[in-house]
Amino acid sequence: MAASAELRLRQKYHTFRKLLSFNNECLELMAGLQEDLQFVSPRREVVGKPVVAIFQKAQRIVEELATLTGKREPALTRVLDAQRKAVEIYIAKETEQTTSRLAVSLSQVGSSSVVEVGGKAAALGEIRNRLGLPVPDGFVLTTEAYRQFCGMPFWSSIRDAVRDCDLADLEALQKISASLTDMVMAAPVPRAVEVAISERVRIMGKGEYGLAVRSSAVGEGGTRTFAGQFLSLINVPPAQAVDAYKRVVAGRFSEQALSYRLSTGLPEIESPMAVLFLRVVKARAAGVLYTRDPRDRKRDVCWVTSTPGLGIDIASGQLTPDLFIVARSRPIPSWSQTSRRKKRRLCSRRKEACRTSRWPPRMAPGRV
Repeated sequence: MAASAELRLRQKYHTFRKLLSFNNECLELMAGLQEDLQFVSPRREVVGKPVVAIFQKAQRIVEELATLTGKREPALTRVLDAQRKAVEIYIAKETEQTTSRLAVSLSQVGSSSVVEVGGKAAALGEIRNRLGLPVPDGFVLTTEAYRQFCGMPFWSSIRDAVRDCDLADLEALQKISASLTDMVMAAPVPRAVEVAISERVRIMGKGEYGLAVRSSAVGEGGTRTFAGQFLSLINVPPAQAVDAYKRVVAGRFSEQALSYRLSTGLPEIESPMAVLFLRVVKARAAGVLYTRDPRDRKRDVCWVTSTPGLGIDIASGQLTPDLFIVARSRPIPSWSQTSRRKKRRLCSRRKEACRTSRWPPRMAPGRV
């Protein structure tokens, strides 16, 4: 009797150890899957094998529990089967959904298009299509184009690169940024994405100047800000549009952008990058409008910052602009502060890169 009791106890002990082992393996698989889904959407080719393994481990847990207690629990099996079917249906929908557009005209986007075209392009679409204000002609390479070029092919490399990244180690962050940037720049743009860019550029036709190619990430301009972190290119020749697209996407992995996303806990999957292509205009002056006072959002004023020529140096922080603070209740500035007089301006040139030039006397900044 004593030997029999001891044998049963040993068997229960070994069964319990197996149950714990399967449980730990299941938890490890789930943790790995959770980490992966911070970088990639749950398509079958990504999550299929881990999900199958998780349910296999869960089934073994149910079986070992029945052995340990001496009772079968049909309800547990039914619940597990129902969960398996629900997950399979969800993965199938994510995998088989109709592919989104790779490119879309600015005339077709608005606030409801943020997930497809990013915050900046969606805002420009609203200004153009709902307010009727003048906006240069252009189009957007969508977040689906980003997924095909960068998101799906490189998600595991991005995950491995930023895993356990110490933001206090600036040298390590610089190496990670350089590695990911080089990876993107070395990759060929998928043929479908390349055709989408070239065809849209062809439809736009030849303009007096080149193209402005700018980021429009999901979340950009929302509760989080990516100001000054991404790359903007001005006066890009149409023949170089595809290469400009690569450069802007690669700019998503700058040290500043990586540090910001990691420090704020923003998952890669939640901030894919669309890219704007706009005609460059011959700007006498340009700037940035803040619809609220950045220092006090309760003040009923707007801020208008400006500079002669193109305004790219304002966005990059390389230039101190003129500042006009405008009361909402009056059509005239309630207070203004002008920086020192500028002797030069950044301007576009036909078939050439932008250049810095002196102000002609008849267009002196004081007369703008």
